[in-house]
Amino acid sequence: MRQRAITAACLLAVAGLALAGCDGDGGTDDISGAAASVSATPTAAPTTTQAALTGQLPNLTGMPLLAARTMADDAGFTRIAAHDATGADRTQVSDGDWKVCFQQPGQGPAALSAPVDLAVVKIAEICPPADGTPAPSPTPTVTRTTAPSPTATHKATPKPRPTTVTHKPTPKPKPKPKPKPKPTVGYTEPPVNDHDGATALCNDGTLSYSQHHRGTCSHHHGVAVWYK
Repeated sequence: MRQRAITAACLLAVAGLALAGCDGDGGTDDISGAAASVSATPTAAPTTTQAALTGQLPNLTGMPLLAARTMADDAGFTRIAAHDATGADRTQVSDGDWKVCFQQPGQGPAALSAPVDLAVVKIAEICPPADGTPAPSPTPTVTRTTAPSPTATHKATPKPRPTTVTHKPTPKPKPKPKPKPKPTVGYTEPPVNDHDGATALCNDGTLSYSQHHRGTCSHHHGVAVWYK
């Protein structure tokens, strides 16, 4: 009985809603329009958070600035900036003249959209102990050469040698050879005799029996007189 009463009450409620929807002329509202208006109510879209893309930032310290920019760009980081690590606010005109001392963020995973800040100094300079502090002046290298200590050497004094005087005998002067007497030259006439058939008289007084004038008395200082 109770179940029937509940069912009847539900039917009466439905009938009341139907009657309320009727107008004075006995017409009914467009139920489909009401349903459409109900379905057109905006609903809040679920919000979704996408994880930021990350990459692996390499260690760039100690590298030339040009090479560091290239390596960071190859790893996917595009927002790369550089500043003077000494705090002097010097401008990096040529990346090849600078080297990286510090980097932010450090080596490891980082968001690709995050800025990469590189603190740099000149290639020939020493990196400062911290970013923004002056670089230390290079200490000159002093090479000390230890001079060898002088070694005292005592040389033995040589004994004096006895002086010996050698008297050489005075050579006797050689006698000068006596000059040979030159034969008398200038005969105008041959002697009366024929000198036993001699053809010429030599300057040294010897007779020549040569049958030809050429070569006569060549070993006797020449011809003094021709006989033939």
